[in-house]
Amino acid sequence: MTSGRFVGKNVMVTAAGAGFGRAAARAFAAEGASAVCLVERLADRLDAVAAEVQTAGARPVAIEADLGDAASTEQALTVALESVDRLDVLISNHAAMTWEKPYLELADEDWDLELRVNLTSHHVLAQRAARAMVDSGGGVIVFT
Repeated sequence: MTSGRFVGKNVMVTAAGAGFGRAAARAFAAEGASAVCLVERLADRLDAVAAEVQTAGARPVAIEADLGDAASTEQALTVALESVDRLDVLISNHAAMTWEKPYLELADEDWDLELRVNLTSHHVLAQRAARAMVDSGGGVIVFT
């Protein structure tokens, strides 16, 4: 049995297609969220989690985006904000890792990708979401 503690709330979850992001998206839907904005780079994962969120009772807003690109990151938030009347929760969950490469073989481009995804995109999303949340009375931002 669920508590329904997110009834009427709108949520945005990044990296929503697998792991913690997918579990969080499904949990928010099961807990009564009105809409769950799902951000994912891989379309097949996005389709699958959107179906699960809908089955759990929330309206999915599927947003395919590459969060390694600042313009795409900002566009993902814009789509989310245009799709819901207010954003109550942002779960900023995405990451890029180049673990498969030894550090001495890590190219500058790989390092740049990690910085863009793991730092810059979280900043862009959080700052823009926080502005929208302030304008609508508040909200919560969680980084995982």
